[in-house]
Amino acid sequence: MARVPIPRIDEPVWEWTLRAQAEAPGVHPTELVLRPREESPGTPVLEIAWDEPASGVLPGDRVHFAIRVRDATGQPVIDHPVRYWIGPKGTAPPSTDKDWERLAARGTTTGAGEVKGTRDAPTLVKSAGTSMILVARSTVEGHPLERTTAVTSAHRTPRRSSRRRFGDRARA
Repeated sequence: MARVPIPRIDEPVWEWTLRAQAEAPGVHPTELVLRPREESPGTPVLEIAWDEPASGVLPGDRVHFAIRVRDATGQPVIDHPVRYWIGPKGTAPPSTDKDWERLAARGTTTGAGEVKGTRDAPTLVKSAGTSMILVARSTVEGHPLERTTAVTSAHRTPRRSSRRRFGDRARA
């Protein structure tokens, strides 16, 4: 075994040819071209989502959410602290670190790397609807992570039926 130093260089067009030849008879020399490669290290990921029913969220509905924390390789980060804040449309999450620590809810990831919870949708909703905002923060492997998502809550608009009942006369 031999160690061959490779010069440090920031230019990606450089290449080196490593040639080796054994002193044993009948062994042919070999060579290998070496080039620097660009590598972007992976970063951890914080994902958040509301589990919104297909029919939509109605005022007062209990809505489930999940916060997922993954490391740079995509594996779940277990037993890891996560802070989250939920507020209705028109409000804002705490703006200072001190307020965030005081007002944001605390969670710890499970064996699946998740924090799950529920929140009731607002019950007083204008006809145009409203939304709830979920903001999650955590620091993983030295990387501060933050994500925001919202879910809309609205009244269902009644549909007018076009079916006639027996005995109804068609309007001309």
